[in-house]
Amino acid sequence: MQKFNNLTLSKSAIFGAIEFAINKDIENRDIQILDRRFFSSDMKEGKKLVNLLGPKIFINLDSQETDEKYILTLQEILKKFIFLYKPSYLYALTHGLDEFKNSLSEDEYQCFYDAGLMEEQNLENKNIYNWWDDIEKLAWEENKKDNLETGRKGEEKTLEFETNRLKKSKIKKKPLWKARDSNRLGYDILSYSKNKGNIFEIYIESKCTTNKNGYFFLTEGEWRKASQTQDKFYVYHWYLNGNLPRIIEYNELKKHIPVNRGKGIWKDIIVQISPI
Repeated sequence: MQKFNNLTLSKSAIFGAIEFAINKDIENRDIQILDRRFFSSDMKEGKKLVNLLGPKIFINLDSQETDEKYILTLQEILKKFIFLYKPSYLYALTHGLDEFKNSLSEDEYQCFYDAGLMEEQNLENKNIYNWWDDIEKLAWEENKKDNLETGRKGEEKTLEFETNRLKKSKIKKKPLWKARDSNRLGYDILSYSKNKGNIFEIYIESKCTTNKNGYFFLTEGEWRKASQTQDKFYVYHWYLNGNLPRIIEYNELKKHIPVNRGKGIWKDIIVQISPI
């Protein structure tokens, strides 16, 4: 199956998918905007959706004669999209539906709203209730793939990377696998760096994912350690089958951190930064 990075889900992409599914030659023709069936259609993203999900489901969406059938078909499209593409916001569902909603862009939220999926859940609407149940099960299943085993592999990759880096930097020290001693330190690997001949400790939190869409979870304890050490704190974000980490420094990480307000505090957040 063809894979896509940064595939956009929006109403305009769905409109574009309908156009492309009905007539694949449409992208090769110079069509004036007033001649388009949907003036806001995004052909580029629509073509990606058709290549991912197939044309039949979009042709079916276009042929529905009632709002009820249209909504059910749109729900089917969204479910198929999530199961095949596994967007980063899927994993927010392990923290509840509100967290899922908050992780969506305006365009993404609109798609779910149009599909009738943002209504308050209750047992009277069994269809929506079951729809979310299926997606939540997928979220937990995918989350398990990034469990302890995957995390340990990321830590091993970080240790190997740091061992080689220290040798190249002519620092006669070895990185220490601190996460094996305690998981409450706020980092995984203690390593070293050098500035003008002065050697100092650095703190590395290793993140490893089987998902290419660029998300990882950051805990409040990890951010607290980052805040305390700042320029000495790094996140090494690995793709499981990759050879190099995406090294995220404190100032970049800080841009993704919410501000605690009033008496409310956050414990875990999803950070979306694509690994190399």
